[in-house]
Amino acid sequence: MDRSLRNMLIGMSVLLLIVVIISAAWGWGGGGDFWGGRMNGAMWVVGLPFMVLFWGLLILGIVALVRWLNQPTVGSREGPGETALDILSKRYARGDIGKEEFEQKKRDLA
Repeated sequence: MDRSLRNMLIGMSVLLLIVVIISAAWGWGGGGDFWGGRMNGAMWVVGLPFMVLFWGLLILGIVALVRWLNQPTVGSREGPGETALDILSKRYARGDIGKEEFEQKKRDLA
């Protein structure tokens, strides 16, 4: 998943959570007080898609957050990256170390 998409999903999830917390604090939707305690036809037409959207975004946000938290860090050994032998070979190719030192370190790594 692209980093910007992941950041957008996390941001939307946090925003959605804030809206839910604020609406709960104001008492919306509790005890049948919302629009006189009845659900008219317009509420079904408008409310149902938004309810599906709400739960979909909430679940997607949680999944994105869990995946983001479980990704390997920059300095970890997991995932693709350079091995010690790759770094040693690059140093030898640049001329930072000589052939003798390269061979010795290569034997040490093996």
